[in-house]
Amino acid sequence: LLPQNRKEIEKWLEADKDAINWDEHIQHICELDNNRNIEARKSLMRSKIKDVIWCNALLLNPIAPVDATFDVVGTSFMLECAAGSDTPETFRQLIKNASNLVKPGGFLVQLLSGPCTYWRVKNVYFRSNAPTREYAEESIRLAGFDILKSQCYDIPGDLDKLDGKEMYLIVSQKR
Repeated sequence: LLPQNRKEIEKWLEADKDAINWDEHIQHICELDNNRNIEARKSLMRSKIKDVIWCNALLLNPIAPVDATFDVVGTSFMLECAAGSDTPETFRQLIKNASNLVKPGGFLVQLLSGPCTYWRVKNVYFRSNAPTREYAEESIRLAGFDILKSQCYDIPGDLDKLDGKEMYLIVSQKR
């Protein structure tokens, strides 16, 4: 994450009144879990997140110089953008890099866009090398994980931030 993005997450964790309001997204997760209590979910999230650290997905150890592994590592629409317009093998390498952060028996939780060529933030376009679901799953398995859940969701037609039509939630456990 860029420093300003990390700062925004830190502001939310501190319940800063000027923080970005993520309630719509958190409410969606609550509904998926059949739990409508958004305030309890936000409180739980804030209590579980210990730190927001710098990382670079292009490095074998994305959090270098820190040397640590975690029970859960999550990515959200990040690896496919970090791969840019490179070859599909670049995406596969980024999965391997992320796997270096997960403890044996730990979990990798990924939200990925389906095949698309760009992401847009306001008027800035970022190239994306988003994989097919099958390629993403194969890459995850090759990185030493068993897939526990893989779900495909349609991207709402009014969402014009990317040129893709679907996104994937993939939950896997490191062997």
